[in-house]
Amino acid sequence: LLSNKEIHSIYLKEKAFIISKADSLLPNFNQIKGENMVGYFLEKKLHKIEVNKQAETIFFAKDDAEKYIGVNKASGNNMLIFLADNTLKSITFIKDPEGIFYPIKEPSPKDLILKGFNWDESEKPTDKFGVFY
Repeated sequence: LLSNKEIHSIYLKEKAFIISKADSLLPNFNQIKGENMVGYFLEKKLHKIEVNKQAETIFFAKDDAEKYIGVNKASGNNMLIFLADNTLKSITFIKDPEGIFYPIKEPSPKDLILKGFNWDESEKPTDKFGVFY
């Protein structure tokens, strides 16, 4: 949705899935999944994502020195994600949260991928037209 010719929000429906590379050198992916999502923009930057129904996430956590310390895998009915400068600031589960934190060397590969994961660089939008059309 647009407001004053600037993007205000985006709606992802029916098995919404967001994937981003956690690291350019390793094949690790941060993942957000839900029945549908609404992303909200502030000053042309994504600042909040609402994940509705069957919310799941896998996130690779770093310490203050930017070293990976583990993997957070969580799920719940609904989830709120807040970002600043394209960086995750917080994840809050609204109802029925469950989660586990794996130290970086413990998870097996099956624990690092949500069901429905499909990384395909050719489908990645490269501009605003790839997102909206």
